[in-house]
Formats: sequence, C-alpha cells, structure tokens
Amino acid sequence: YSGPGHQPAKAIAIAEQELARRHDIFTYDCYAQALAAAGDYTKAEMQMQKAQATGVKDPKILAHAHDIEMHLKSGPEVAKR
Repeated sequence: YSGPGHQPAKAIAIAEQELARRHDIFTYDCYAQALAAAGDYTKAEMQMQKAQATGVKDPKILAHAHDIEMHLKSGPEVAKR
C-alpha cells in the first residue's frame, strides 16, 4: 500500500496491526516504509532504529534505513537520487 498504489494510511494501519502481534525486523521495516510514504520520516527513523538495534545485515532493510536517514539530513530531493 505504500508502493505504486500509494495508500500510506492503509499501510500504516496494517503495519500497526502486525506490530501488535510480532516485533521482528521485517515488520519494523514495513512500518517505517509506510510512515516514510506518509511523510513522517522522524517516526520512520525511530522504527528503523528498532530494526537496526538487532544488528540486521539485510541489504534491503539497510537501504531503507539509509533512504530515511538521507531524507532527514538533506531533504527529499537528495533521498530520491
């Protein structure tokens, strides 16, 4: 829902439901991506920090974390490159 269909509110709702059931790195990543799609990069970064606290090495999750970090540091025009 945060991809081509761009329904970030629905993606957030689904991710929050999943987080109520499980607290794994992939769910935190999905939640962070939904928050980022909705424009809440500060909260997205907090969720990515939870995933990264586990020492995750998954390249996709690390790329998502990097994109969020770059957006917060430099603004959306740099993060999209």
